Amino acid sequence: MSRSVQNINPYLVESVTNLIIKKRRSPISAMPPMTYGNKPTDGGNLILSTTEKDELLSEFPDAEKFVRKLMGAHEFSEGTIRWCLWISNE
Repeated sequence: MSRSVQNINPYLVESVTNLIIKKRRSPISAMPPMTYGNKPTDGGNLILSTTEKDELLSEFPDAEKFVRKLMGAHEFSEGTIRWCLWISNE
């Protein structure tokens, strides 16, 4: 399938203009700057496969509030699904 467009911008999508987003070192809002990003550093102990997540929730249904979908570069580019235990200091 192909189609003709008038312009493809630097982000490889059809666009009338060539808008380029410049990098910044300071946040554009009142949020604190992100200095570390999304990188789990727990040695993999809080990361779950879908099977592990399902087993955990079948045994401890109340734990669902602590389970969140993990989306990093690997999950995005490889299409894998992983989960993490998200437990606050409270």
